[in-house]
Amino acid sequence: WTSAIRGMGSTIASKPVGSLLLIILAFAMLPGRLRALEIIMKEGEAATRINASFGSTIRAFLATVFVALLWPVWFATFAYLLLGNSAADAFTRGLGTAFLMVALYVASRDLLIKVCHKKGLAECHFGWSSEVRNHLRRHLLWYTVLGALVVFSVAAFNEHPDSGLRMVVTRAASTALFLVTAVFDHVMLRRQSPLYAAFVRSNPDSMIFRLRKFLWVIGVLMPLIFAMMALVGYLGTSIRLGQSIQLSFLLLVIVILVYGLLSRWLMLRRRDITRRKAMEERQRRFKELTSDEPQSIASEVGIVLEDEEAVDIESLDEQGKHTVVVSTSIIAVVGIAMIWSDLVPALAYLDEISLGTVGKGDSVETVSLLNLVYAIISVGLILFAIRVIPPMFELLVLGRTAFDAGARYAITTLMRYLIIVVGGLIVLSQLSVPYDQLGWLLT
Repeated sequence: WTSAIRGMGSTIASKPVGSLLLIILAFAMLPGRLRALEIIMKEGEAATRINASFGSTIRAFLATVFVALLWPVWFATFAYLLLGNSAADAFTRGLGTAFLMVALYVASRDLLIKVCHKKGLAECHFGWSSEVRNHLRRHLLWYTVLGALVVFSVAAFNEHPDSGLRMVVTRAASTALFLVTAVFDHVMLRRQSPLYAAFVRSNPDSMIFRLRKFLWVIGVLMPLIFAMMALVGYLGTSIRLGQSIQLSFLLLVIVILVYGLLSRWLMLRRRDITRRKAMEERQRRFKELTSDEPQSIASEVGIVLEDEEAVDIESLDEQGKHTVVVSTSIIAVVGIAMIWSDLVPALAYLDEISLGTVGKGDSVETVSLLNLVYAIISVGLILFAIRVIPPMFELLVLGRTAFDAGARYAITTLMRYLIIVVGGLIVLSQLSVPYDQLGWLLT
């Protein structure tokens, strides 16, 4: 510990500007945190008013991020001071790495905890129920504390000169971290979790609710498998996969925040449009009552002619929700593909498992298990594209044109057929079906 303190002093002496800026920032965040909490409370009350604006949500979001960065900034400051000295010993380097890893680990989890703060984003802006907020806060607290202690142990002993002790501590701590993650995922994804009830209330056809068993299997069994790998000695692989799990949690927090912000913006936009339409309708009726012009035959007999634009306003809510779901789904899919891209080379051995041959004569192609996996993934992506691309095109492009509802429906239907044809060609080509046998699909 004496060498660690000397190392921090050496860093301050060799890098005074960066060190002092970080130290000043860390201490300045202490009083700034109180001001940020006041902003969160103030904007939470403003969000419940009839004239609430999206700017109030943005200010509450920025204040929430500021509050959540308090502990990560302090941990990162210690990490910088410990690692900034190139002549630091193994203990100092391990301690600095531990503080850095804890800062990264705590940041995303503490942000989600602060989102569930009283009068915060979740309550006043996103509309989450008290049951969901309390459930998340209660379990995120113990998960963050236990996980941070385990992460600190893994990183701190990573530089220990005694290889035997380093191996024992790293193996035990890695196994414990995976087990803690599995328990947390079970609490979040079990059948009695209030999260599923919230999904059903917001969307009765929620895909997440229908896939709840699959999500439980992925969220619980994967950490358990990685824990077994760490326990038997595959430390390098299990630690790398553990990093992917932690990055996936960060991605989950980002997706949740993006979904909440987009939903809030959509709700406020729908409110403003509804209010504007109501004012225009009142002005129109007032003009009819005060006008000396004779009323139309439809008005005299009590027939109300419904404007097509009003019908579009009624469907705006459903289209907007669809847009939000699609946008967050794209972020999630792209993020997961980038985080877990290291697993792609590991699938190469599937190419050695033959399932049969396709073709005849000189054009015989072998179909492997890897081809089948890629084909199944492609089918899933095609179904996703059929579900989201045509409605998105109608909302963002056709909705701005003069086409009526029938023309828009015809265009989106043709687009679905085109996606099916192109997707079918891709899937069959992945299964090595000869192109001269694909003419029936185009027909």
